[in-house]
Amino acid sequence: MRKFIRILAIIYLVYLGLVLLVVTPALYFLPAKYVKDYLDRDLHADFILFNPFTLSLEARKLALPDRDGSPFVSLDSASVNLSLASIWHPGIVFDRVAVLGLQADIKQAPDGGFNFDDMIPPEDPDAPPAESTEIPGVTIDQLDFQAQRLMFSSAAREKPFSTQLDNIAINVQGLSTVLEEGKPYRLDAYGEDGGAVHWEGEISIPRGRSEGTLKLVTLHIPQLWRLLEPWVAFEVRSGDLSIGGHYVLEWQEQLAYRISDGEISIDSVDIQPKAADTPADTRVSLGNLALSGIALDSGKQHLDIDGLEIAELAVRGWSEGSETSLTQLFAVNLPAGDSPDPAPEEPS
Repeated sequence: MRKFIRILAIIYLVYLGLVLLVVTPALYFLPAKYVKDYLDRDLHADFILFNPFTLSLEARKLALPDRDGSPFVSLDSASVNLSLASIWHPGIVFDRVAVLGLQADIKQAPDGGFNFDDMIPPEDPDAPPAESTEIPGVTIDQLDFQAQRLMFSSAAREKPFSTQLDNIAINVQGLSTVLEEGKPYRLDAYGEDGGAVHWEGEISIPRGRSEGTLKLVTLHIPQLWRLLEPWVAFEVRSGDLSIGGHYVLEWQEQLAYRISDGEISIDSVDIQPKAADTPADTRVSLGNLALSGIALDSGKQHLDIDGLEIAELAVRGWSEGSETSLTQLFAVNLPAGDSPDPAPEEPS
């Protein structure tokens, strides 16, 4: 027995020595060298450390700047904690995986390229098609993801566009590709204008099923309109959108979904021509539109709405011959590349 304990002690000391003399120095310079060699970018970090006692890998103050040195991706800390339960549980088990304080700035150049295109390896046309593989067995007892700010800007449009999400938090308990029992999750995100997303429920990856509630609270409609601005003739000057309901989503064999107790509320909407007086004397305003008791079943292809309320709807426009100002106001002009191909002519 003493000999066995002595052997275990020697193995443990060798393990600690390897971590101290090999792993720790390697983590000091290898990640930055790899990023420089393969991505031609500079990786900065306060430290990247492996803890031999808790089997955890932790990095603090990581930053990957853009090629011109401007901010691209950074985070306060990231950690992965391997669990000894991997010895007797199927697959790999992690006690905790955490990414905290993430900030990302995604930019689209005038030519349509993104500031991460150089990080994506080119496709090999001669490479054989990839074989489908099973999802690896992974269980994460606690998954924490927190982003301070995710930003996106595009200079590829005639009018530059930018938007951002703040204070995104995702928490999942017992996420697993092996265990079929559904585990709880929660997602919270906040927009730059104060809108919020709250999403919580249970998810089972092996069963291909998720059930929970989703709420989009006071999303500012002008922010959504900015996504469509280059292709529409109208401007949404004000308005708020709120959506909520209970859902069941299944994707194991085929995609199926059910929604119950759904609600949609649109408040204080003001729509006017984007260009002054084009079309003239045309405007749509809405005090409130509320849909309640929404039930949708994709399998039955059935939709029920228990209640519809509309308040303070005002529409102003004109009609002259075959032209109506409202048709002009809500016309959509997609770029030539996004237009559907014309139907082939019938042979004569």
